[in-house]
Amino acid sequence: MAGVGRALIGTGVAVPFVALLKLNASWFAPRQFATLSGLTILFGNFGSILSTYPLSVLSNYVDWRIIIAATGVASLSLGAAIFLYVRDTPSDAGFKSEITGLPPVARRPPNSSWPKQLRIVMANSATWPCFWVGFGICGTFFTFTSLWATPFLTKTYGLTKDVASAHVLVMLVCHAVSAIFVGRLSDKFANRKSLLLGLGTLYVLMWVPMFMGAMRHPWFSFAVFAIQGIGSTSYTLIWALAKEVNPPESAGMAIGVANTGMFLATALLQPLIGWIIDMRPEHGVAYGIAVLAAVSAVGLFSGMKTIETHARNIFPQPI
Repeated sequence: MAGVGRALIGTGVAVPFVALLKLNASWFAPRQFATLSGLTILFGNFGSILSTYPLSVLSNYVDWRIIIAATGVASLSLGAAIFLYVRDTPSDAGFKSEITGLPPVARRPPNSSWPKQLRIVMANSATWPCFWVGFGICGTFFTFTSLWATPFLTKTYGLTKDVASAHVLVMLVCHAVSAIFVGRLSDKFANRKSLLLGLGTLYVLMWVPMFMGAMRHPWFSFAVFAIQGIGSTSYTLIWALAKEVNPPESAGMAIGVANTGMFLATALLQPLIGWIIDMRPEHGVAYGIAVLAAVSAVGLFSGMKTIETHARNIFPQPI
């Protein structure tokens, strides 16, 4: 039953984030998309932030069933509000002017079925570097923060659960806040790739002190987690890149394909690291960190293969 519950939650959360990014693309100008993506990440990470140190403290006083039930009620309430008040496009909300500045045909073309859009997006070789950046950087970030960071800190460095959760909290806060600035800078200077590579390099390098066991001092370990949280925001630019190398009418599909890599990596890496720990109880956690470092390096290498769009749609482009 626990597995069924998890499956239902996974099915439910598969849709809203991509739909929200598609709404950003429909309601705002192309040069605002990365900024809005960063803002989306900020709000989206509020839940992740609450699930670290605050939830660790709250669970000492409130039964976990009450917490889960409250989360369910809040989700249902938000779903009802979205159904009642959110509209797909400005015209659906009664606006006569095109808020995004794009012609209607570019956003809502006739006879554009989702299978056709999926074929176009997947056949475009420029889409796949975005997929692998998400796989390598976001996938390892999700795997680490959502499951293995706390066991790593408690088993390797002997930290208490609350202090380990505080480290994850710092990483998530830095991730959420810096995502806004990354998106804004990317839009303002019309530059995606350089930011992605610079931040991605920071993210990959921060695995080194973790693997080398060089985090015995609290100030240093918190600094490493903060810097890696900032560097992890590199992946947030792949949604803009994927959207801008594909047809405008396929923006949602392009974002969805790029997004798949993130969660596919998380689904594979979480049990893989668990298996490594079971096979090598003494050093399994360290080996797991090495795996995350290697996979994130793949993501960084894929970032080198992305095409700089200068914050505009460049489809069709030479591939």
